[in-house]
Amino acid sequence: MLKSLKFSELEKIASELDLWSGAQVQEITGTSNEVGLRLHTKQENLFLWLDLNAQRPMLLGFSERFPFHRKQIKPVHLFMKAHVENAILKQARIKESAGRVLFACFEKDEVNISIEIRLMPHARNLSVEVKSVEGKNDKSVSWAPLSELPPHVESQVDKANEDRSWKDISQEWLALRKSKKTQNSTEQNEVKVLKKDLKKKEKAYEKVASLLNGKEEKLWLEVANWLQQNAVNEKLTDLHMPGEFSEKIDIQKSRIWNIENCFEKFKKEKQKKQGRIKQKKLLADEIDKIKKAIEDPKPIKVQEQKSPNLLYQAQVKGRQKKLREGLIAYKGRSGKENILLLRKAKPWHLWIHLKEEPSAHIILSFNKKDKPSLQEVEKAFQWLVEEHFKKADLRNLGSKEEVIVAECRFVQPIKGDRLGRVRYRNEKVYGFNLNDASPL
Repeated sequence: MLKSLKFSELEKIASELDLWSGAQVQEITGTSNEVGLRLHTKQENLFLWLDLNAQRPMLLGFSERFPFHRKQIKPVHLFMKAHVENAILKQARIKESAGRVLFACFEKDEVNISIEIRLMPHARNLSVEVKSVEGKNDKSVSWAPLSELPPHVESQVDKANEDRSWKDISQEWLALRKSKKTQNSTEQNEVKVLKKDLKKKEKAYEKVASLLNGKEEKLWLEVANWLQQNAVNEKLTDLHMPGEFSEKIDIQKSRIWNIENCFEKFKKEKQKKQGRIKQKKLLADEIDKIKKAIEDPKPIKVQEQKSPNLLYQAQVKGRQKKLREGLIAYKGRSGKENILLLRKAKPWHLWIHLKEEPSAHIILSFNKKDKPSLQEVEKAFQWLVEEHFKKADLRNLGSKEEVIVAECRFVQPIKGDRLGRVRYRNEKVYGFNLNDASPL
């Protein structure tokens, strides 16, 4: 029997979900008692599935697609489609005083969106609140009427039982759901859903392909060149122009304004073309995946635990090195990028820097329960030395250099400083050479 979520389990789920900060909500679906959200980054998708079962509410994560469901739209779904779709996830957290309640913060067009998910049996709920910067037109909706949160008391039985991982919970829920129907009928229904999804993707692919083959970009450039050559001394109202050009020219405006407008439109169409090329490739990959899934239906995969991509979250083009699964070192290309990485780092991530030597710093990213060893910190620092110093400069380094290591919670950027300098405390200092690292 599937047990309801414990507070400590929800705490781990919130930590994993928070690693998706910077992801965009690209799809919202659901049933009469379920809600699904697809979070998308450049690398992967997370299919969040909220089961609002009164006795056993659940929050689940899948990596390939939503669980099979017969779509049913409720007011909450429509509200979320209007306000949450295309929003960016900023934070996911829980409050110990609130109990089994997850708070997720999103942002869209300078509007703050907060989602509260209550996962207590017989008190489950979902509420969405939209607040603009000006404080006008604030809106909210909830699955059920909101009531005061019951006091959080974790039972001794829950404390005694071992916590399940998010992956195990999702697999257990999925197995229970499939056991309610025969495997064959479930697979047949899933194939129907995949075929329906395939039609949508193929239609979107054709639309993007037709836009790429269009002459809009070329036409704006032709109009601009034609205006430069022909409308030198004449008024635009007296000028005889080709039919397709007349739609692009505003005769009430000046010749110079129209030329500048045409060149501006040409640049924008050129930029859109690059985006459409990427979109076309992405759709082609998704169509291939769906076709393979139809030919050989496989069980849905649950979401694996992941490490945050700080470069994506900080919107910088720095460097990264994967030291092992779940342990990645990040380095910016400038002082500004280093500070942006530091601001996106988690409090427990490690900040590494050469003591009394001008250099870049490294952010060592890892899951909270999986701290790196001293040898792994040494490997990260060796990568910093290889990246930052030229071979000739390596000879000038001492036989033992001092290395500063501190948790990011204790590292603060100096306000107004453009060189990327910081203040730090509670640091540890290690002696470093090319073969060894030991505490001083």
